[in-house]
Amino acid sequence: MDCFFVSVGRLSRPHLLEVPVAVTHSKGNGSIVSKSEIACVSYEGRAKGVTAGMWLDEAKGLCPELQTIPYDFEEYRRVSKIFFETVASLTLELEPISCDELYLNARQILLTSSTFPNQLATFLRTAIKESTKIDATIGIGNNKLTARIATRMAKENRNGVLHLASSDAKEIIRELPVSKLPGVGYATTDKINNVHKIKSCGELESLNLQELKSSLGEKTGEKLYWLCRGVDNDPVNCGPLHHAKSVSAGCSFGVRFSTTADLNDFIKILASELSRRAAESRCTGDKITLSLWIVRKGFINEPVKPGAHGIVDIHTRTRQLHIHTREVDIVYNMSSELSRSITQGSIPPNYIRGVRISLDNLRHESDMKRTEKTFTQKTILSAFSSINKMRNPTHKNGFENDWESG
Repeated sequence: MDCFFVSVGRLSRPHLLEVPVAVTHSKGNGSIVSKSEIACVSYEGRAKGVTAGMWLDEAKGLCPELQTIPYDFEEYRRVSKIFFETVASLTLELEPISCDELYLNARQILLTSSTFPNQLATFLRTAIKESTKIDATIGIGNNKLTARIATRMAKENRNGVLHLASSDAKEIIRELPVSKLPGVGYATTDKINNVHKIKSCGELESLNLQELKSSLGEKTGEKLYWLCRGVDNDPVNCGPLHHAKSVSAGCSFGVRFSTTADLNDFIKILASELSRRAAESRCTGDKITLSLWIVRKGFINEPVKPGAHGIVDIHTRTRQLHIHTREVDIVYNMSSELSRSITQGSIPPNYIRGVRISLDNLRHESDMKRTEKTFTQKTILSAFSSINKMRNPTHKNGFENDWESG
C-alpha cells in the first residue's frame, strides 16, 4: 500500500490530499525543538527530502509546509483487514509481511485465468483501490527478491505496476548496496565491509561460496551468495498456516514510575491486555516471561528524545506454569513475582523504563480454516478468466516464469 499511515489518515482529511503530510505523535508547532520521529511521510514530503525515521524539527526545516496527523491504529486495523480480505478473495497463496504488504504466488491464478502478470496486477490493484480507497503498488518478478525490487522501483517512479524481468533484475541487483538485500542488517553489513572491503552486490558476487560461508556462517553465506546473483529460493510461505508460538504485551516508551505500586499497576494493565490478545487469538500458554528495561548505571539522566527509554539493559525472567492458561490473575501474579526477582528491592522504580510480558508455549483451540472463501475465489477467478478470454481469445500463457508479486 502506498504511504499507508498517511493514506489512511487522509481518508477522513480530504483537504490534505496533494500536500506534504507526515504521521507522528507531535504537532511540531515550532515552539520547542521536536524530537518526535516521523513514522510515515507522503510522496509530496519525500520530494522535499523528508523521510520516515527523521525527527520532526529536521523535517520541518526541509519542508516548512509539512502537515502532521496523529496515529490512528483502529483505522489502520480496519483498512488492513479490508486489504487482506480483498487479496484473499482471489487467492490464499499469500504471505503477509506487515499490515499493508504481502507476497502473492500468482502461478495458479495465471494458469487458471489465462492471463498475463501485468493484467492480473492491474485487476488486483483496481480491486484494492475500490475496497480500501487507497492506492497500492505491485511489483512482479520470478522470485521474492525480484518482486521486492520491482515494487521499490514502481514506488519510486509512481508506476503502480512494474514487471521486472530476470535479466534486468540481475543488472539492477549488481548496483545495489549489500545492505539492501533482505535479511542483511547492520552487523552483517559491517562484517562484509570490514572483512572483504565490499559494499555492493556486484563486488559481493566476486567472492566464492566458501569465502562467504567462512566469514558469515553456512546459512547466511550461502543465502547471500545466491541473492547477489538474483537467485532467491525462499518460497512464498502460504500454508499450511502456522500459529504464533507466543503472544505479548509491553511498552518501552514514555514509561516512568515513581513507586513500586505504579509498577505493579502497570503490570496489571499489561496482564489484562495480554489476556485479551490471547483470548482474541483463542490460545493459552504454560510459560510466562517478563522483561524490564532498566537504566544502565551512570545513564539516569533523561534522554534527548522526550519519553524515550535511553541507554538501558533488558533483564528477563521466565516461569514455567503447571497448566495452560490466559487468566488475568495468574498472568499478573506470576509477572509481579518475576518483577520482584529482577529488582530484588534494590532497583528504584524510576530506573525502570520499559515492561513486557509474554505468554509462551501456546496451545491454540483450533486451527484456522482455509476453505471459507473457496466459492468466492472460484467465482471471481471465473469472472476474471471469462473477461480476459474475450480480450485475448488466442492467449496460451506464453510468458516468462515471473509469477511472484510483492
